[in-house]
Amino acid sequence: MNTRTYLIAALGLFMMAATTGASAGEAPQINTNDCHVPAYRHDWETSEESGDVRLAFQVDAKGKVTAVKLVESSGWPDLDAASVRSLKQCVFKNAPASQNWEAVRYTWVLK
Repeated sequence: MNTRTYLIAALGLFMMAATTGASAGEAPQINTNDCHVPAYRHDWETSEESGDVRLAFQVDAKGKVTAVKLVESSGWPDLDAASVRSLKQCVFKNAPASQNWEAVRYTWVLK
């Protein structure tokens, strides 16, 4: 029996860009370490779904995600939707309220 394992690279979240509204050297750091990592479903493994999902998001003064938009699809609607759902559940501690968009990438890897 050939068993495949999966992982979401580096717990699934990588910050790609800091807020653009801060002064040079003062870009706020939004820590994604406490965000929920979405589970990789067995049927996605069977379909060999993998790829990067790039999202943009905004947070309020309490660190709650207020808006999410898909910037680049993985090519798999299920992976895109799981990434959006996961990001919407994040609460970022010490995040400044801003209308600026932050960027994040979920990387889904099938090994």
